[in-house]
Amino acid sequence: MNINLLAVLIALIFFGILPFLGAVYSRTRWRRFRKSLIEASMVPVYPASSSGNQARRFFGSLDAIEDENIIWLSDGRHRVRVDLSTQHIFVLPGHDLNSEVLQRSDASPAYTRWKNLSSLPEGTRFFIYGMVDNSSLVPLFYTDPLCRMLVIVHDVESEQVLSRSIQTGRQRNEFWNSITPFSLLSGVMLELLLLLQVLQQSGEDFSMIFLVPLALLPGLILAPPGIFLYFLYRSQWRQGRNYRSQRDLLRLPLRYPGAYSPTAEAMNGRYVLPTGMRSSMIPGSV
Repeated sequence: MNINLLAVLIALIFFGILPFLGAVYSRTRWRRFRKSLIEASMVPVYPASSSGNQARRFFGSLDAIEDENIIWLSDGRHRVRVDLSTQHIFVLPGHDLNSEVLQRSDASPAYTRWKNLSSLPEGTRFFIYGMVDNSSLVPLFYTDPLCRMLVIVHDVESEQVLSRSIQTGRQRNEFWNSITPFSLLSGVMLELLLLLQVLQQSGEDFSMIFLVPLALLPGLILAPPGIFLYFLYRSQWRQGRNYRSQRDLLRLPLRYPGAYSPTAEAMNGRYVLPTGMRSSMIPGSV
């Protein structure tokens, strides 16, 4: 294969396709996170009466850790156990919910495995959404193929967990993800190896001139005038992220059945939400 064509393919794959695939994966993961939050907000808070194992959500503080992978939580009146053996944990940024914080901070929830958080202090606040096994004396939350458990560590009030998670639950920049650094570094190394091969040959001056810019391509965006366009891009991306967060927050009240086309019963305030709460929909408010 022609060495120039090979250099173009390497640049295309490692500087374009792989970061793009990482961006798609990152956006899909955060979209799944927000979807799970919406699903969680539609089920009752434990200990709502139920028959058999059903999906529930729970707000509680850490009481104890059992056998490394099972934690005990308490809300002051009830205690539950949570099986975290195969679970990933989301940790919310520690800011109060307000628009100024959204403009100042674009931090996303941390995403990690339970084994990396096993030393959490007593009293750490948790939000749990998953299936509940009521067969034992202390109910057990667990994950299920039909109801994947969602675990969030937070330091905000229970009423703010949903809004705060929706507000921050997206990647700061999808194109700078876990794949991007490895992909860029690998692409630069391969381009440099091709350049070294060309330098060891004679009569390849054009290839050398062609390979040098490709090898340095990831860093060229920081050279004038690219540096100004880069900061403009960062600013516009941050603003777009804030707008999308605000859009999702405004859509939250519309997640309930009947919100788009409320019935006469719902308009009179007699509509019972899936969480067991009675709606107070005001005519003309939707």
